[in-house]
Formats: sequence, structure tokens, C-alpha cells
Amino acid sequence: MNTILPIEWDLEYKEYEKICKKLGLTPNLDYFKALQNYLSQECNEKITKFSRYLSLISKTSFNLQFLDLFTRIFISNHPLRYQLNAIIALHECDYLDSKKINLIYRGKVKMFFNIFSTSIKLLLVLLIMPFWLIFMYFNYFIKFGINFKLFKGKTILLTGVSSGIGLSIFKMLVSKDINIIIITRKKDERFAKFNNVRNIVADLSKDSELIHSLNQNNINPNEIDYSILSAGVKYKDSSNFYKNLVDTMQVNFLTNAQYCDWIKHTNSHTLVISSIGRYHGMHNNNGYNSSKSALSIFIESLILDQQKEQNLATFGVVEPGIVLTEMTKTNFFSYLFGVTKQNAANKIIKSLIKKDKT
Repeated sequence: MNTILPIEWDLEYKEYEKICKKLGLTPNLDYFKALQNYLSQECNEKITKFSRYLSLISKTSFNLQFLDLFTRIFISNHPLRYQLNAIIALHECDYLDSKKINLIYRGKVKMFFNIFSTSIKLLLVLLIMPFWLIFMYFNYFIKFGINFKLFKGKTILLTGVSSGIGLSIFKMLVSKDINIIIITRKKDERFAKFNNVRNIVADLSKDSELIHSLNQNNINPNEIDYSILSAGVKYKDSSNFYKNLVDTMQVNFLTNAQYCDWIKHTNSHTLVISSIGRYHGMHNNNGYNSSKSALSIFIESLILDQQKEQNLATFGVVEPGIVLTEMTKTNFFSYLFGVTKQNAANKIIKSLIKKDKT
């Protein structure tokens, strides 16, 4: 996909798979690409803040039951309506999926049974929906609200925007009146359409290249108001252990440390994304947890040094738990205890505003 959708309209392939499973359809990568292209043309529809929140919650089978009915009745322009309608329309063009859809209503007995079971399910959803909505509103008001006006006219530097949490953070910020500097390994054409975005190229696995690229592009550390450093690598293959270990330490720890040293005499706030994995070892992680442990302890020590030396620059570290990203091994427990990238991005931006060590 060569375009970046607004976060409210974006649908990841895993979410598309969940919707297909709910509808009894077979996921298809080509249909998914066509869906993304369609959504990129329809994503100018304005939605309310609560509607935006509903578009970001985890699309589990349970949530989809309520989201489908609630948006159908009350929010006809919600992104989920476009997503569901487009998925059904695309799969109706598929012979096997079209056959599945038609078989549901073939035969009087089967049709009667399906209508009866659907009516019972609908009744249950209607009975539970008020409690679900109360829970959603509670989460929205307590956990989700962000005053983006605080960032108006500010400059924010982001790493790790190519995918994962970093890309979700970018999507949440890019539509606001914010100047964004992004760091990517190579020029990324997906970001070219955004007038408020400056793409700096730097390979974070190479010593001092980030600082060299920033200086070469005449970026003064005093120009940057906020930074979110979320770039990270995690190698699964241990066949080239030492090289992978060196790359992991450089990207996850040393490059971040070099950036913090570069910006520590300014009036900015830098938030570094670590991991709860810093507290324990784990098999076959090629130094990932070690790098995050070093990163967290470095930032904690830097905070103490900044306070002692009375420097104006402030730092914080966020240590997410299980976030459903490309690095996460998905299973029952990860879905049960994990959070979406969108929810993690929301928490990180709120932490940035509060300048907290979370």
C-alpha cells in the first residue's frame, strides 16, 4: 500500500481477517489492497471524537457485534460502515464467497433457522449494548481524550514511523497543525503528500548516523519541541547472533542515547519507547530485552542528571506491555492481555503532553 490512511480509516490486514472471520469470508490479499485503495478515496468524511474513538478500539468478534449495529443505527458515516460494506462488495465478486453468502438463505428450513438465530442474537446484542456503550464512554472520557491544541505550531521529531506504534503515532498527529520531522532508513514516498512533514534519511543501525543526518540537514536541536523515539528491531533468527546483537543494541539503545545527548541542552521534551521486557530475560530474543533494559536505565539516569544540573530539557520513558504489532507473536493470551497499536499510540501521546515517566 503506497498511501497512508488517516488512523480512523486505516484497517490492518489482521483486522480485515477478523472481519472476514465474522462474516464467514475467506481473506484475500488482493481484495485487501483494493479495500485500502477504496478507503483512501472515501476518507474525507468528518466524524466526531467519540466516533473516532470507536474506530480505534480492538476489532474483536465481541466488539464487532456492537460496532456493526450501533454504527448502522446511529453513525451511518462511520469508517466501519465503509469498511464492512466494501469488504462484502469485494467478496461478493468471489465465486466461493458469493456461494457461501447465497447458501445461507437457500432452503426454507435453513432460511427460517437462520432468521430465528439471527433474531435471538440481535435481541441479545440490543440488551447488552447499553452496558457496552457505558463502558466505551467511560474509556473514552477517562483514557482517550487528547487536547491536540497544545501541539499547535510545535515541531515533533518521530522515529520508527515506517510501521508499528510509530506509524500509529504519526497518523494521530499528522492531521493536526503540527510540524513533523520523521526519520526513515530511506526516503519513504508514502509521506511525500504531507506538507507539514519533513523526511530525514538515516540508518539507525549505524553509529552516529542519526546525529550526522540531522546536522547535515541543518536541523538545530533548539527547533525541536518534542521527540518520540519508537524505532526498534527484534531479530527472530539467531543464525547470525553477534551481528544481530550489535544491530539491536545500536538501534534500540545507542542511537537513542546519542540523540538524547544531542538534545539535552535545549528546552524540549523527549519520550523514549522502551518495553516491559526490560525486567526479565526471554528465550531467542537476540538481545532485545537487554537493549530495552539498558535504554530504560539510561533514561532514568539521564532524568536524574538533568535535574541535578538544572537543564531545561526533560525526558521520559514509556514501557508498554503487550502491543499487537508486527513484532508480537499473536495467540489467545496476546489478544486477551494486549492492546492495539492505536491505543498504545494514544497513551504515548498523552504521556508526551503530561511529560510523565510512565
